[in-house]
Formats: sequence, C-alpha cells, structure tokens
Amino acid sequence: MGITTTKAGIVREIVEQSLLLPELLNRALKASDCVKYCFTLVRAARAQAGHPAAEQSTLRGEREAAGARTARAQGKEAQREHEIQ
Repeated sequence: MGITTTKAGIVREIVEQSLLLPELLNRALKASDCVKYCFTLVRAARAQAGHPAAEQSTLRGEREAAGARTARAQGKEAQREHEIQ
C-alpha cells in the first residue's frame, strides 16, 4: 500500500474510508447486540437453575434484536436447503 500524494488520490481514499465507516459501525452494533443476548441467556439460565418452577421469559425481543434464530427456525432453514439440493 503506497502513499497517495495527489489530491484526487487523497480524496478517493477519504471517500472510500468514509463509505466503509457506516458498515463497520453497523457490524459493531450487531456484534454488541449478539453479546448482550448471550449474557441475557446466561442470566436466564442461572435464574432458571435457581428457581426451576418460576415462569421464564422467552427472550423473544432480545433474540430478535440480536438477529438470532430459534432452533426451530434453523431446522426449517436447513430442511429447505436440503430440499433444494
């Protein structure tokens, strides 16, 4: 990777980097949601272990915010892929 010294080259590099930044931020936010969901799952499992008779949340909102799929959804997707092949 060389050093760009022309105005056009410098502007091109700035534009490329500024276009990449929103994508990187979106990825970081998505990763943060996934980590939060994982910690929520751990807390829910701990609560369930401590009080097995207590009603537990489905964590649907947290799961959807993190973009995680249920095991059932993953199974259906795998079945569709298998049927296509």
